[in-house]
Amino acid sequence: MLNKKLKIIYFHMEYPPVLGGGASYTVNLLKELKQLNVNIILLTNGETDSIEKINDNLTIKRYRTFYDMYYGKVNILKGIDILLKEIREEVPDIIHSFYIEPTLISQIANLNYGIQLITTHTKTPMYREESIKKNSTWSLLDYVNRDNSIRYIAPSNAYIDSLISTGVNPKLIDLVQPGIDRDVFKPIKYKGILGEMRKKLNIKEEDSVILIPCLLRKRKGLSFTSEAISKLDIPNTNIKVILTGTPNNAEEKDIYQEFIKKLDKNIIVEHSEFSDADMPILYSIADITVLCSEAEGYGTVYLEAMSCECPIIGADVVGTNETIRHGFNGTLCKYGDHENLVKAITELLTDKVLRKKYIKNALKLMDTKYNLKKQAKEHLELYERYYKRENIAKCIIFRKKDSKTEILMQETYERFYNLPAVTKNNSESWLEVAIKESRRVTKLNLLLPTHLLLDETNQSEIGYSFEITNINKIMESESRKKEFVKWFELRKAIEKVQSKTDKKLLNNFQERLATKKFNQTY
Repeated sequence: MLNKKLKIIYFHMEYPPVLGGGASYTVNLLKELKQLNVNIILLTNGETDSIEKINDNLTIKRYRTFYDMYYGKVNILKGIDILLKEIREEVPDIIHSFYIEPTLISQIANLNYGIQLITTHTKTPMYREESIKKNSTWSLLDYVNRDNSIRYIAPSNAYIDSLISTGVNPKLIDLVQPGIDRDVFKPIKYKGILGEMRKKLNIKEEDSVILIPCLLRKRKGLSFTSEAISKLDIPNTNIKVILTGTPNNAEEKDIYQEFIKKLDKNIIVEHSEFSDADMPILYSIADITVLCSEAEGYGTVYLEAMSCECPIIGADVVGTNETIRHGFNGTLCKYGDHENLVKAITELLTDKVLRKKYIKNALKLMDTKYNLKKQAKEHLELYERYYKRENIAKCIIFRKKDSKTEILMQETYERFYNLPAVTKNNSESWLEVAIKESRRVTKLNLLLPTHLLLDETNQSEIGYSFEITNINKIMESESRKKEFVKWFELRKAIEKVQSKTDKKLLNNFQERLATKKFNQTY
């Protein structure tokens, strides 16, 4: 365990009032993280710029730019400017981004700071209509992972598989199961609250309620589900269906119309938009929760339903079949098989013993596998594990003399030499400290390095080369020798240098001089 309190910039544009599984994930996680020994700065969307200090461990900074970016109104350049400002002001130990746009912004802004970047992958994995070749999202994942500098947190094996499919090294991925806030998502027993919601929705206590908790998205399998519900024939049972999503655009209206046209209008529960606070009440009113998506990452709503003691049915597809264990804590049906889903709904609505079994086993999973305190603790452990205690800028100061390349080395102790290097803090860029160090060693007013040298296997160390074009500017006089610096021909410098990292950097430099292929030339 570290002796210091880590500061994390937690960058997620999907946060209330923006809704979705990713937003729920962040809300749940931060509730528990803010109780631990970590300082979180959440950067997220807002209709206006604002700062809200929740407690000593959590500050929420909202930016209108991120709100506009989320809805596609501005490009990422403004987001990069904001993150650069936040890095300077907050001096974080770690940047934790969520999904593609924040990760891309974080990687670009962080190029010259070298802060450990961790990203959580919380968007639904590929399903049958997607492929890596034509999917821009997966192309971006492949791009941001090119230098293997990012650590990934995946909430399920489905997410791990989708990351690996884009070329992410499995060794860079950690599985952390998600949790649910069980102070919020719990069965509502108070009859007054339940009665008020039933009255609002025109539902009788004896009605059998099927809850479909989702936004109106194509992959949610709503057409398949409504087709199955239309075929239900359960004697002495009055079915009511609550689809929580409401249409907000033309595509969603089409999805909604496709859903309701197959059902008797008396079955459909009409309603306005539900709030987050309504959801535990809806789970408590419902007899069963049904969500038969084509694919899920893990399915936040399944965990919410389980926590509220509402039995669940899902499709036997990627992600869902990880959260629902068929016959243990829920029922899985074959996606697209209407008769299979009709049978599953009929069985769960009519078999009280099965419902009790699912509820009992679901609560066991919520106590162990999907425990929010466990999720927060595992995040803190990962932050501490991947925290970079030192970021080091190395300086290769070289000159051309008699057609040979010579390197300026520092004597660390008697007859042992290394490259000039300086440890920086996270508010300084590598470029700044490298220029300061090169000026200190050479006593020259150097303005910019000549080349950038990246070690792709060690992102906490970076090298800049500085060429001295007038060799008379640095003479090996007695006064210079007292400062323990000496010129060595490049091959000799590689032999003399003691640090393995320096040796690797000099070999890299030698190879790039020969091929003239540098990471960046100034």
